[in-house]
Amino acid sequence: CALPISKTAQKMYSRVRGIVKKIAPKRIYDLYGGAGSFSLSCADLCEKSVCVESVAPAIYNGIENAKLNDVCNVQFFCAKVEDFVKEQPIERKDALIILDPPRGGMHPRAAKAVAESGVENVLYISCNPVTLANDLKILTQHYEILHAEAFDFFPHSDHIETFVQLKLK
Repeated sequence: CALPISKTAQKMYSRVRGIVKKIAPKRIYDLYGGAGSFSLSCADLCEKSVCVESVAPAIYNGIENAKLNDVCNVQFFCAKVEDFVKEQPIERKDALIILDPPRGGMHPRAAKAVAESGVENVLYISCNPVTLANDLKILTQHYEILHAEAFDFFPHSDHIETFVQLKLK
């Protein structure tokens, strides 16, 4: 989901960045990555980040943002996540997956591929508690939830962002 720039958004990005720093992965897979906000904000904490997004203008914006900020270790792919994970196997060693799907949640093939990837750590950001619950049913077949936290980006509305940290069982 597209996120507004606010103190709450900054807090969530700081939380993600802190966990990435602690885990210290060599490779980040930023799936449903939009314009690469998580990839770009964590680029200095890994050797390589792979951002996958199906919306071409978002990928273009991410590439331009990387150039403007001299970030050279983020690779952008314009593809559906369910197709990308089928065609480009995820390298699990020293990797971390960040998921930030749209309100409709993950494609079932993508959720299954992530669940079976063997990547030790997954961070999931959701703007829809219902689809988050559906996706977690698949992911928790292989992962346990370490931490979950809600962020109220839109006060006085029923919309929240939920952050979930998962670890391979």
